Amino acid sequence: MTHEIYQQGSLDLLTELAYLPNANELLMPLKGHHKPTYNHSLYTSLLAIEFGGYNNIDDDGLRVLGLAGLLHDIGKKNSDTKMLSISNLSVEDMQHIREHVSHGVEMLRDFKPEEVRWIVALHHSFQKKPYTISGEKDVNYIVGIIPSKLNKERILFLGQVFAIADMCDRIISPDYNNNQSPTSIDGLRERITSGFIGNQEYVNNIIDSIGRIIVEKKITEEVYIQKAIDTRKEIIEMLST
Repeated sequence: MTHEIYQQGSLDLLTELAYLPNANELLMPLKGHHKPTYNHSLYTSLLAIEFGGYNNIDDDGLRVLGLAGLLHDIGKKNSDTKMLSISNLSVEDMQHIREHVSHGVEMLRDFKPEEVRWIVALHHSFQKKPYTISGEKDVNYIVGIIPSKLNKERILFLGQVFAIADMCDRIISPDYNNNQSPTSIDGLRERITSGFIGNQEYVNNIIDSIGRIIVEKKITEEVYIQKAIDTRKEIIEMLST
């Protein structure tokens, strides 16, 4: 596998989490319903783990991010597959798709660790046109309903790092961008920051870490992006058999 741009530990953790019974039973129906969304979930999980490491998140937090990556779009099991494959949706159809957040949060009502459920609730809260559950747009709505026993500041931190990973797959993957992946790290940074309304420090930590990897591996920025695309394909193939 051409995965030298990622930590082996991140790949191992992704594989472990994907086969956990409580995660797998929620993820597999999505695979049968809409394979592109399943593919997106796998790679977003890997990016979330990696990006968490770049932001010095502890091992428990990395597990939470990885599980959130796998499960953040399970609510799309209730979405019309035709709508999931169309880019220019009507207002009504877009609202139908946006309901996947509420559906996913409900499906995760009894899931452990509990933080995963709230990161899923937040995963569209840090984009330029945010939305959460029940049509709410304000992240404070979610903060207000997170149980007090949980660390809300930590969930907000994890949620923002996760949101960057979710966006990044859509930026990098030719499946989503009509083969217009960025060819430079500055291009990647610009695409992320133009759509992300959270703490830009987290973006900078990720981009700076990618820059160090490029220097360490003695590769060009364009090669890094291509390796990311190739690794995505290989991970999907490995975890789809």
